[in-house]
Amino acid sequence: MITIPGGRLAIIMTAGALCVLTACAKNDGPKAGAKCPRPQGITSVGEEIPADCTLELLGGGTLRLGDLKGKPAVINFWAAWCTFCIAEMPQFQKAYAAFGDRVSFIGADLIGIQGETKGVAKTFAAKTGVRYPLVYDTGAVLYGHFSAQLVMPVTIFVRSNGVVAFRQFGPLTEAKIRELARTKLGVV
Repeated sequence: MITIPGGRLAIIMTAGALCVLTACAKNDGPKAGAKCPRPQGITSVGEEIPADCTLELLGGGTLRLGDLKGKPAVINFWAAWCTFCIAEMPQFQKAYAAFGDRVSFIGADLIGIQGETKGVAKTFAAKTGVRYPLVYDTGAVLYGHFSAQLVMPVTIFVRSNGVVAFRQFGPLTEAKIRELARTKLGVV
């Protein structure tokens, strides 16, 4: 039995979780133009999202998080193996349709985590019928900026200045998404 004094076990476990979620994940490999810096810690409420993170869109092209500034945004992390994600994606689609161009919605699929592949992601996205932008979060690098544990789904509400306003662990309904957009992002 190994004894680790003074809270170091929590630090070691968090660092290990970040490794599992980011650097150690097996994945399909990034596309040209897709890049996201490895997390140096967890981005908390009140801190800026990693604006220099660029992710590959499922439909082709890339999306740079810094380009979201100027409009509130909702980033939802999902995977086809997550039953709660399957249930909530139509709820996000309804909220996206209701807000129109007042809020940016992004769905980030954790490619390379628990067998998630780009092919599975495309098939699942087509089945859900969502029309908001979906990106590949290869190796869950972006996810690692917001959580050190694999808990799905996770949704990040971002103010128009690029600062995290709220982090939700667990599924959301359309009504709750709209309420959080109103109370945390000031969107009516």
